[in-house]
Amino acid sequence: MKAQTAKSFLTIASDAFGVSPSTAGVIDRALAVGGLRQLGKGRSWPALTRDEALVFLLACMVTQTNTRAAEDTLPWLRLSTPMHRAARPDGVAQRLAEALPQGHGDPAPDHLRLPKALLGTCALLETGALAAEDIALRLDLAQQIAILTLGTAPKGILTFSPATPMPPLHASAIRRSTAITGAALEVIVRNIPCDPDE
Repeated sequence: MKAQTAKSFLTIASDAFGVSPSTAGVIDRALAVGGLRQLGKGRSWPALTRDEALVFLLACMVTQTNTRAAEDTLPWLRLSTPMHRAARPDGVAQRLAEALPQGHGDPAPDHLRLPKALLGTCALLETGALAAEDIALRLDLAQQIAILTLGTAPKGILTFSPATPMPPLHASAIRRSTAITGAALEVIVRNIPCDPDE
């Protein structure tokens, strides 16, 4: 699979994620300026990594002001779930961590961060160990948690929460939540190689 540039992926993602192309472009630019995606040089667009595509997906889910996508998304990238067996006897978090491509491990070995869990989910989806219909991600903006459901054996529900409290949300977001199915992750797996040099 040939690496996609951010520009070519935005065309695919805006349609698949239900975001207008202009909104996708503003969100992507805000992520790049905010340091959550590499910037191109001159008029060239860099190859998009799978990590960056997952950040873009999360940004589309949580951004309240498109030009502030990086600020809106950053707290969600810090959400984590415990990995130790006492907290996760079903081993689901460990299974996702083991599925991470080499060199993509989480710096906190006792916790699995949401972006790394999604990257591991993509790896399992790519190998056929998970099917798209077995995956759901729900972000509850009011409670500031993410719930990743993997409906396969062993069935697992992982709840990701902040280590430190997130800043308060706007009053209009009190009941706001957003969700995707594995089909959104499948778009990323089909279009963005795990290693952009592949």
